[in-house]
Amino acid sequence: EARGCPVRRAVFHEITKEAIERAFTRFRQVDMNLVAAQETRRIVDRLAGFTMSPVLWKKIARGLSAGRVQSVAMDMIVKREFERFAFVQSQYCDIEAEFAVESSKIKAILTRTAGGSPVATGGDFDGSNGQLKDSAVAKNVHHLQKDEADALCGSLCQK
Repeated sequence: EARGCPVRRAVFHEITKEAIERAFTRFRQVDMNLVAAQETRRIVDRLAGFTMSPVLWKKIARGLSAGRVQSVAMDMIVKREFERFAFVQSQYCDIEAEFAVESSKIKAILTRTAGGSPVATGGDFDGSNGQLKDSAVAKNVHHLQKDEADALCGSLCQK
């Protein structure tokens, strides 16, 4: 009761005349657990939604609200942020050179070693541990280190 007036709940799951009329013939008691759950959702919407909405505007589309309707988008952003926090940096090198041939310039990028192994690129590393992925190891991908890259560049410049 609220101020001496009985309070009951009418429940309907569709907005049709029949559903609403049926709900008003089948009142039920207010379930305080459902009331508490709704209040909790409203608080979470305010705490998380108000801070997440600007992120949604920046990452997805202006004007979105991070309420329950966008919970999937918010979940994706949160998971991506956790991946970003867990990211382990790895250092690798590549070699790019420009050669003058007569009146032209030719740009070359080292993609394979002299032995034929592919040279590692960013996609060959596992962001969770900074190591070469198993698939790169299986392909015998070469992780070009800085000292090795400097030595190769030095030998090219001498020729």
